[in-house]
Amino acid sequence: MKNINKDEEEGNANISYMTRVGEVVFFTADNGVNNEELWMSDGTGKGTVMIKNIASGESIFDFENEAGSHPRDLVEMNGLLFFTADDGVNGRTLWRSDGTEEGTVMVMETNPWVQFSLSPVSKVNGRLYFSADDGIHDTELWTSDGSADGTYLIKDINPNGNSGSSGYYGFAYLDGFVYFRADDGIHGDELWRTDGTAEGTRMVADINPDGSAGPYRFVSYKNKVYFIANNGRSGSELWRTDGTVEGTEILKETATQPYGNVKDLIVAGNHLLFEVNTGTGFEILWRTNGSVLGTQELRRYRSLNIGPGFALAVGDTLLFNAGNNTWGRELWKTNGTPGGTKMVEDIAHGERGSHPRGMTLAGTTVYFAASTDRLGTELWRTSGSFSNARLVWDVNRNGNGHVGSLTLAGNTLFLKAETELFGPEELFKLDVSPHIPWSLLLED
Repeated sequence: MKNINKDEEEGNANISYMTRVGEVVFFTADNGVNNEELWMSDGTGKGTVMIKNIASGESIFDFENEAGSHPRDLVEMNGLLFFTADDGVNGRTLWRSDGTEEGTVMVMETNPWVQFSLSPVSKVNGRLYFSADDGIHDTELWTSDGSADGTYLIKDINPNGNSGSSGYYGFAYLDGFVYFRADDGIHGDELWRTDGTAEGTRMVADINPDGSAGPYRFVSYKNKVYFIANNGRSGSELWRTDGTVEGTEILKETATQPYGNVKDLIVAGNHLLFEVNTGTGFEILWRTNGSVLGTQELRRYRSLNIGPGFALAVGDTLLFNAGNNTWGRELWKTNGTPGGTKMVEDIAHGERGSHPRGMTLAGTTVYFAASTDRLGTELWRTSGSFSNARLVWDVNRNGNGHVGSLTLAGNTLFLKAETELFGPEELFKLDVSPHIPWSLLLED
């Protein structure tokens, strides 16, 4: 669609963090001149532009400021893009953009002599949540509605240090509260919740009284929040809470081996599916309907991944990445029953597997990247009942396409790929309109 970095020797646009906002996508890219900055595309060559050279000046600090603001944590909220960036003066702080240079601004001015630092940003129930260090309170939980006045520290959870309440571990919303992980300096990393006020921010339960429970992967499901935690006795298991101490409990002990642990969880329709590493060379896909009797093992694998980027829920069906010694990692599906847990297609035909990833839904079709020895990593699709998979586009007919960052905006599927003509990591698009045959629309 557009050759962003035309450097003949390097030529790597390094496209990352592609995020949809309405009918356009925002992403980070390096044009070979400004290093990594914020870009956007409306699906045309002319409409694919760098929005603003955020780190255009020199740093006020003694150390040299590397060119580029290196935007991260891109997230859409209320039709705007929010992200973190370092302009070389204020450190990594929160920004917003409406897609114009003038409308790309810092959300909140910071003290230029304090390097403001900020962790991954998450959108939860119409607000942004993140951890930040303002140079006064150490790293604590903050929230923002996208305005300067609406951006504030929720509570100094650990007055003597870092509370560790980071977006890396996830958030979940339930009945007016956001659930998260934090350390108050006394109880270790435990389960907390907040209503956005200091008074309404408290620890829910001290799950591991002798240490840290380390809760993470929070998911709202059937009027409770499910998460992974370790009480110091049962290992990392699937827990749930209704917001009370009494209502915080292990659903069912599934990782019964000494080194077993629950790794990931995802909701698909009426089921919550989760992954258990047995510690004995097997990984097991489980499902639950929220009851102990309805919590059952579906299938065992040598390798399994239902984490972000490797699984996609489409109604009651979960598409995911799994393999064994015969097939290697391939695309699988489950409807929450043992009989309905099947491989979609043996794409790579062998032990190496095709390692499907980046599943993206467009209408009734799921697009994804998959690898074979003959083609490299190219664009594939499955649709309907997900009973097979087909190659959509061999992007690089003379080598590996390295397809990635699949993002749908309207009827346009954006992706990055490598070709002999444009070089590594450039931007491409595919029109996936229901009434238009498979077609590739390239623009210089």
